Amino acid sequence: MKYECEMIRDLLPLYHDKVCSNVSERVVEEHLEECAPCREIAKKLKNTAYDEKLQIERESVIGAHARKVKRKTFMVGAYMAGILMIPVGVCLICNIAIGHSLDWFFIVLASLMVFASLTVVPLVVEEKRGLCTLGAFTISLLFLLLVCNIYSRGRWFPVAASGVLLGLSVVFMPFVVYQIKLPKPLHCQKGLLVMTVDTILLYGVIIISHFYGRADMIYLLKGLMINTICLLLPWVVFGIIRYLKTNGLIKAGICTIIIGVFCAFINDVIALVLEGRLHICILNADLSRWAMGMPMTGQGNTVDANVWLLTLIFSLTIGICLIAAGVKKSRKPMENQ
Repeated sequence: MKYECEMIRDLLPLYHDKVCSNVSERVVEEHLEECAPCREIAKKLKNTAYDEKLQIERESVIGAHARKVKRKTFMVGAYMAGILMIPVGVCLICNIAIGHSLDWFFIVLASLMVFASLTVVPLVVEEKRGLCTLGAFTISLLFLLLVCNIYSRGRWFPVAASGVLLGLSVVFMPFVVYQIKLPKPLHCQKGLLVMTVDTILLYGVIIISHFYGRADMIYLLKGLMINTICLLLPWVVFGIIRYLKTNGLIKAGICTIIIGVFCAFINDVIALVLEGRLHICILNADLSRWAMGMPMTGQGNTVDANVWLLTLIFSLTIGICLIAAGVKKSRKPMENQ
């Protein structure tokens, strides 16, 4: 044998893991053909039973540690829930002792429920913790608003509840839709679902606020019309980004142009709906006049017109440049082919 067994045995782990050089691999193989003891050691290295046993033990230790952490977390949540019951009991006794009916006690109870939804629920729930916490917080917050409304003998709860639901939906609805399992037709339309829900809630807030204020029906119709016009911008931008089949630069350019045009003329459209007359503010633009004057002089309108004119010019310029860059980018693969 050309090489000592000790040297070959030092190389066997590298040979077994196939990380040694080609020269070392040939040397080991030549040595194993002649040396029976080294061949026996090589066979033992190929036996993965010991590695599998280590893997099982490792998974067992990790699983035991995870269960221990979950148990401790649950106990902390249970202790916090118990601590929160102390002020509930104190308020209940005080409320009864002073001869009141259980009125403000429910306000305290609802407030503690809101606090518990953000502290106890995340510690107790194991699966879909964020979703359960958000649901518990929403329900407890609505319950608090309802109790306060009843205690104050008001009728504002529908307005407050619809506004809260709209605000929470705008912020958290994308995360909720991402976590829940939707039917197959809606699985690839999560963005559309979020936009639809937010739009419905926005219309709901407007309608509920109208009936709460008991205003004339003409204000509701004009409000719904203005709301619909303003919603065209996010819906069009969403449709372009989500469904237009082109590269990102072209999408960004189109959206930039649409946003610039929308901002330049939206006030004129709203004035048309409210007053019934069309007055295009941008026609009063005069870039040589920037002094803010009295409304009767018309200089205030000139400043606004200048701002919207520059907004329109910059958005058109940037949008066209982005579209041109996108078209150039899309032509490069075709030229390479």
